[in-house]
Amino acid sequence: MAKNAETTTEVATKESFSLMPVYAGMDDEVKAELDDEMDDLDDEGGIFCRRIKMPTGKSKAFEVESDNPDDPDMEKELHGVILFSHKMNTRWEGEFGGENRMPVCSSWDAKNGVLFETGEAKSCDKCPFNNFKEDGTGKDCKNMRRIYLMLDGKPHLYLLTVPPTSLKAVSTQLKRIMSNGTPFTRIVCAFQLEGAVSKGGKDYAKITVKKIADLTPEQAKLAYEMRENIKKQYQNVGIDNDDYNTGAADQAASAPATDADGFVNVPENIDEELPFN
Repeated sequence: MAKNAETTTEVATKESFSLMPVYAGMDDEVKAELDDEMDDLDDEGGIFCRRIKMPTGKSKAFEVESDNPDDPDMEKELHGVILFSHKMNTRWEGEFGGENRMPVCSSWDAKNGVLFETGEAKSCDKCPFNNFKEDGTGKDCKNMRRIYLMLDGKPHLYLLTVPPTSLKAVSTQLKRIMSNGTPFTRIVCAFQLEGAVSKGGKDYAKITVKKIADLTPEQAKLAYEMRENIKKQYQNVGIDNDDYNTGAADQAASAPATDADGFVNVPENIDEELPFN
């Protein structure tokens, strides 16, 4: 999955999706040559995927990475299959202006974290940075969820990171979808954005997700196989600012603490930039 995740298979609904492997009909020698070239370009290993970013302000369109990283596709609704999803906790320190920075601590399961500099293991439940403070200033640790998707009509693997402001709602909606006993790899979901306003009066977008169709048994089998490959390698996808920053690349903001609803606590009469602005 590592070197071919970008060239995997579209997963389709019975009615409107097409199931078309990228390598379908390709000569075996050409395919082998492409595999060899991709392996040579793969410096770090792991899953190669395109990013889906949250918008800023009142915008209700996802920024979907295209063939040109500087010119993303703007999509108001995404139809796709959830191949794999997991919670994670991440903590950054200091201010940033869009540059890639490693977090000081991260956890791939939202249970056990690892300090970047020392490799020391930490329990997220017992970590003071993952607890809400008594003075109401919220958490320093950012609780998020990663969702790996195959989108309608796109032969690429995509990564959507659910920010703290959407985490509770998305988790509730995903539980509702699964309450009928059908795994994610057997259905197609629709992702949209709805407008909301933070306690500090800032506009932002919140993710909504719902089931819209079932996969055929053949498509579900393929999706499950892809899920198993991702589960083996998802921890190789590094955490960076793209997982939390939802603003423009030239945004200059710190990563302030969030409250119980995932919002930044902004004092009155202070025009402070929020991490989702």
